[in-house]
Amino acid sequence: MMSQESRQNLNEFGEFHQVKPLSSPKRQLDFDRFYLACAPLEPLQMTPEDEQYYINCADVRGGKSIDSIKNNIKRSQNAGKNSTAHFFTGHIGGGKSTELNRLKNELLEEEGYYVIYFTSDEDLNIDDVDIPDILLLIARQVSVGLEKIEISLSPPFFVRLREEISNLLQMPDEINVKLSVFFAEISSKLKTSPVARNQLRQYLSGRTDKLIDSLNQEILQPAIEQLQKQKKWKGLVVIVDNLERIVDQKLPNSNCSQQEYIFIKRGETLTKLHCHVVYTIPLALLYSSKSNETLNRLGKVSILPMIPTLLRDGTQYSDGLDLLRQMVMARAFPDVHPVEERLAPELVQQIFKDGDKTVLDRLCQISGGHFRTLLRVLQSCLSDECPISSASLERVIQDERDGMAYGGFTSSDWEMLRKVEQEKDTISIGDIENYQHFLSQLWLLEYKDPQGKWFGVNPLLKETTQFKSKSSQLG
Repeated sequence: MMSQESRQNLNEFGEFHQVKPLSSPKRQLDFDRFYLACAPLEPLQMTPEDEQYYINCADVRGGKSIDSIKNNIKRSQNAGKNSTAHFFTGHIGGGKSTELNRLKNELLEEEGYYVIYFTSDEDLNIDDVDIPDILLLIARQVSVGLEKIEISLSPPFFVRLREEISNLLQMPDEINVKLSVFFAEISSKLKTSPVARNQLRQYLSGRTDKLIDSLNQEILQPAIEQLQKQKKWKGLVVIVDNLERIVDQKLPNSNCSQQEYIFIKRGETLTKLHCHVVYTIPLALLYSSKSNETLNRLGKVSILPMIPTLLRDGTQYSDGLDLLRQMVMARAFPDVHPVEERLAPELVQQIFKDGDKTVLDRLCQISGGHFRTLLRVLQSCLSDECPISSASLERVIQDERDGMAYGGFTSSDWEMLRKVEQEKDTISIGDIENYQHFLSQLWLLEYKDPQGKWFGVNPLLKETTQFKSKSSQLG
């Protein structure tokens, strides 16, 4: 039987003719689009356009933390449990928000949950936060989210609270149209007015349990019931991002820091909401003298490690390096598929001078697998020239390296960095507070492999004169 392809190769006389393959059109770089796609401070929102830029790195990170959270929510819901609490952390700029946006989309579009995602630092004063501030913010965001799908609630406790707080803070009556509008005004005052924060906290002092009960019984549970009645939603998920940005400072008249107070002393409160909720928390809490207490109060904390370009023994890790290459090229050519074609010479030479893949590899390796560093260095190079030359990349690396090297190091800091570089995973009790600082400053990066977690010195620091000098003395 003649194949479809053979029939298409017959001319009008029934004779076979040779068909020349169509040459693929040359794919030209859209520089402005590429440059904007490399913005280091803007996580992917996982819109259809953003999804083109996304590279799933879970297999090389040593664990699928977001998938684990999603599966826990699904299994709990299938077992008849409408509420779970999850805590998620990782390095600042390591990709947490992008992963949480992916979680939101998958739960919403694939699993049938109504998901309310918000960045808490837009409404909270991260220098001065208390538990009622967070609970009121959740109440506000849930109210706004429900109104978007025409679910309106009039919870008695919060209606009375609106009247009493309006009088307390001398707020105008016209804001009392919708509960969400009231909550918005409260959030504004909590963020901008220390006087209002103190007044409100005094008023709510001793009423936290009532606030939680009312949030559960008058907002969250009725919301879930109405969502499920619509036959469209399985349940409600609230994702509270950027809580890890709460400033780690000592509270007045206390030996407790603000982070310890929120996530340890009052951490159990965050687990009492009657819906599925995901919070981000500071990574440093897991490397403090309170780490065991943190886990006892919160349960499991999911960590998003970096993408390793080197293995624990210092040898190159090709799988991790390849994903970082893909991440760079996807920002330039998001519509090129399959992904292997993004590394075609005709594309690489539009980004790197003479198509030099060693420049691409140098860029990926110096980032240490940290997303924000990778994009910041890349965008800085693009501000200089495109295609990017080795000399241009090295100038940017030098600036980044020098900026990090003068970050207030002591001689003992350099010694500890050398120790980490040698031992990878040793943390002594005497050093534990220093590790908190090292992690928050990105002097150390956390990775995970089949043996467990391990630490690497930021590649930028490893190239400094100070580190090399100290290393030679200690080696």
